[in-house]
Amino acid sequence: MVTGTSTRVTTGGTITQGFKLHCSVASLPNSLQVTWAKNDFRLTQLETASCSNDGMSPKRPAASFDVHQGTGSGLCNGLAATASWKFADHGEPGTNDTVEIHITGGCSLDVSGKLQSGNIQAHAQ
Repeated sequence: MVTGTSTRVTTGGTITQGFKLHCSVASLPNSLQVTWAKNDFRLTQLETASCSNDGMSPKRPAASFDVHQGTGSGLCNGLAATASWKFADHGEPGTNDTVEIHITGGCSLDVSGKLQSGNIQAHAQ
């Protein structure tokens, strides 16, 4: 499982995300919320999920992976939307953690980069 709270990246504005995602779609619960400008995406169905170890070795908490990638469907501003993402935990204190989020449908977002604040944490399942 990977979790993030109040993590942000900027692209001429602030994007806030909060999530709790498992490495398997069968493991519950899973949640993802992304807000920016006047938009709000909320995951309703996790469709794909995978975790991998790209060698970043987060030490606390200990986990066998450091990257979560997934896709899902949800609502953005009340309209159907799809999302894909990649969250990478580069260890503590989170200043090198990275995020990619792509949302289409009821709204549109395409962003990637280092977090400006917050912390992505991979956890043992």
